[in-house]
Amino acid sequence: MDYDIFISYRREGGYETAKHLYDLLVRDGYKVSFDIDTLGKGDFNRQLFSRIKRCKDFILIVDPHAFDRTLDPAFNPKDDWMRMEIAYALNAHKNIVPVFLAGVSGFPKNLPPDIAGVTKINGPVVSMHYFDEFYRQLKMRFLHKRLQWPYIVISILIVILILLGAIIFLLQPKEPEDVQDQYQIGLMYFKGNDVERDYKKAFEWFSKAANAGNVSAKTKLGLMYLEGWYVAKDYQKAKAYFEEAASEHFDVAEYYLGMMYEFGHGVEVNDLEAIKWYRRAAMQGNDDAEYHLGEYYLRGEVVEQDYDEAKRLIEISAQKGNSYAQTALGGMYLCGIGGEQNYGEAEKWLLKSANEEEGDDEAQEMLSMLYYIQGRKSEAFKWIRKAAERDNAEAQYVYGVFYIKEKEANKIRKRQWSGLSVRRRMEAMKQKMY
Repeated sequence: MDYDIFISYRREGGYETAKHLYDLLVRDGYKVSFDIDTLGKGDFNRQLFSRIKRCKDFILIVDPHAFDRTLDPAFNPKDDWMRMEIAYALNAHKNIVPVFLAGVSGFPKNLPPDIAGVTKINGPVVSMHYFDEFYRQLKMRFLHKRLQWPYIVISILIVILILLGAIIFLLQPKEPEDVQDQYQIGLMYFKGNDVERDYKKAFEWFSKAANAGNVSAKTKLGLMYLEGWYVAKDYQKAKAYFEEAASEHFDVAEYYLGMMYEFGHGVEVNDLEAIKWYRRAAMQGNDDAEYHLGEYYLRGEVVEQDYDEAKRLIEISAQKGNSYAQTALGGMYLCGIGGEQNYGEAEKWLLKSANEEEGDDEAQEMLSMLYYIQGRKSEAFKWIRKAAERDNAEAQYVYGVFYIKEKEANKIRKRQWSGLSVRRRMEAMKQKMY
């Protein structure tokens, strides 16, 4: 079998990007050699080099630690498969396309002589926020054009079949609604837009659209099974619908899969799997996934704690209007996490979240803390009352303190909070955010 592209990568650090590119390239008609696990029995080196020889393009995924083994004098070069792959591709004069991941601006300067030539080659930088543009540029500027004569013939045949199908469709009586109409009707009943909310009817219309292949409808059905809306809760059915939609790279379904693994809905809690799905959705600009991925970097769970990356992801999500991200970003500025305290920025982002129609009670509580620290007690009282009305237990306690005598307040503090003042509660909030 001939290949168009060979993808070389490190499993730790480069697998997710390599797999995502493989899925997109195969979808677009390329024949891609991706995983050495698919090699057959026999001379492993010969098979590997044979694949590279039959490719026109050689994509090299460069993550921040891609050359750690190569530069380690204690590591046996014969076990460094990526190094051998690069060396063979250079000797075979393949079109090498380095793809630089976040945090990588180029090659190390002290690479071994057999692969030093790769440092002279330019390549695109992956951007999570503009991944579609990165992929378009990769195909247009760096890879060989795919449309060879067999595929042109196939494309013409497909166009002819489409035209024949369109003629047959026009000659038949028109159906009352197409697939997108079915989904939109379901969405109307799901949200209660212009009609009374009716989950039963929403489920029926989503099912029609999902059976016709609509990924948005599949995802909505998964959500209904996840939450138990009209149907009984069924995590396995929810997961199946999400996986079906995610197989077509639908970012909302990818986000919900990440959420299931993060919180253990019908599966064992698996933060690595959650991060994998959040990252795939975030690469397509999903603001919920960007926020959750940022929280992982903020907490330093599974991934190394990185306040800069956390702030970058959360801020991107907040700018898109995600209220949870706006609250988190405001809290970071309020408590000085990942930078200097900035009460002005804290107030700006917390107000955006707190002023929503269903204002976030945590944002309202933190606004109250901010105003209390600044001596703006009337504003502090206003926002703590709003948070208390949302059944926020901590806010209800602080709200009560405004109404009782200091002596009684001290008794309550001693009994329930061991002397925590509002200022110290802000510090407790800061610790919680760590």
